[in-house]
Amino acid sequence: MSKIDFNCRREVIGISSNITAEEYLAALIEVYRGYKVAVPHIDAEQEKSLLKDVLSSAIRFADSQQAMQAISEELFSCFQGNCSFEQQVELAQKQPPGILNAKMTAAAYVMKILK
Repeated sequence: MSKIDFNCRREVIGISSNITAEEYLAALIEVYRGYKVAVPHIDAEQEKSLLKDVLSSAIRFADSQQAMQAISEELFSCFQGNCSFEQQVELAQKQPPGILNAKMTAAAYVMKILK
């Protein structure tokens, strides 16, 4: 699998290493698709907010009760402060396609809302 580095271009042209919410969500989508992505630099509060939005939306896109339950538990953990991009990378390697599809669809949905 290929590795996508969203910060590489920014460093070359001298732009701040912080990325936009849309770029963060695009990186999440790539992780859910199974690609290796460099950890994006984003404000911690913005990261938690985006992950909460993605997870709460993903519940609606889940294809089974089991997937809904797993995403709900992940969202609960996120509300307790236990969520990060790195955690999403680890979970994406373990979670079944139904959960990953729901999260990927939710990330795209949140991206559309932000635009």
